[in-house]
Amino acid sequence: MKKSIRAAAAAMLIPILLTLTGCSLTVDGVMSVIAPTETPVPGSDLVFSDAPEVTPEPRQIAYEKMDGVFSPFFAETDGEPHNTITPIARCVDGVYELDLALRNNITTEKYPLGVYHPHDEYHHIKKENIGLIEVMGLAVLPSRLKDELKTLKDVMLKNGDVSSVESIAKHAEWAAQVKRDHPEMNEANAEHILQQEVGKVFVKVLENAGVYKCTAEGRKAFRTFVESVR
Repeated sequence: MKKSIRAAAAAMLIPILLTLTGCSLTVDGVMSVIAPTETPVPGSDLVFSDAPEVTPEPRQIAYEKMDGVFSPFFAETDGEPHNTITPIARCVDGVYELDLALRNNITTEKYPLGVYHPHDEYHHIKKENIGLIEVMGLAVLPSRLKDELKTLKDVMLKNGDVSSVESIAKHAEWAAQVKRDHPEMNEANAEHILQQEVGKVFVKVLENAGVYKCTAEGRKAFRTFVESVR
């Protein structure tokens, strides 16, 4: 999963890759980095964190206008800035690289925890903010999932009612879809299938976190931003 999530982070979170070799940054060069030709396929290497799940307190910010080229909404409200970056530096084959992952904390009535926070439908898997570790390509998941996935596997293999088991009821709708997608699920492959499907949900979470989406509109806005900071 590390390689696939790294690819997803590059594609979905849209970092600006600067290769510090004296070469100038070009829009086409950046787009080639953030728009891989192959769709990442989640793997099975999941990492669970023992840290408690913490989500920000809901807060409402009503947006009224466009302001600036970074934020799809605006740069600040009532003096509160909404844009920042997460910098990551590394040395690859003797060449220094710097990733600048764009971050934005704007909220709306629909997304009180944040427009770029994991959306509600994925909270059964991941409800914490996406942070530095995820940007670097490692899917960090809450420790509760270790036991929940074990219980979920057992219930699903017995064709039980997931919604009736309190500890895994939150997964009921997702589990039903997994069963529809994998009629071949059995004792030998169930754990692997569930890990694969968790990875797919995490890719969706990365998509939620992307300030500029991998769409025609998002890429146009991203080009505008890159040109503004060249």
